[in-house]
Amino acid sequence: METAVYGRGQGSARTGDKMLAAVIHDYGGPEKITTEEVPLPVLGRCDVLVRLVASEANHIDRYILSGQYQTTLQFPFIVGRDAVGVVADVGSGITKFAVGDAVWTNSLGYDGRQGAMAEYVVAQGDRLYHLAEGIAPTEAASVLHGGATAYLGLVREGHLQP
Repeated sequence: METAVYGRGQGSARTGDKMLAAVIHDYGGPEKITTEEVPLPVLGRCDVLVRLVASEANHIDRYILSGQYQTTLQFPFIVGRDAVGVVADVGSGITKFAVGDAVWTNSLGYDGRQGAMAEYVVAQGDRLYHLAEGIAPTEAASVLHGGATAYLGLVREGHLQP
């Protein structure tokens, strides 16, 4: 995989305008997923372009893939919700992140947003977080969904206090 960055902000231009991604063209099971070349994502003013390092699949991905979870999808659709990677470029409205930062998100692949299983992903700046120093991307990716679910249940819904 090429490690140069593509962009319109702080990063330097990436060679070419395609990337590999796991996509679907219609609802169904895992047999519908194919690996294809797709256009690189477009970086908006408040977006961050992330070079994917690790991702994972969970039951929500299965619900979205099958159509059981009702959300807006644009086909071809890149699958996956969780991503850990390195900032490749930032939109002009982003000040919290810089090229080279290790980051994570668990907010891709639904509600009109393309998914995580691609060489590059675009995440909204307010849905992206710095990865703590010393945490391996593969370890982080494996707990994003469960960790976020636990946090929401305990803190937001259960009002757990420090």
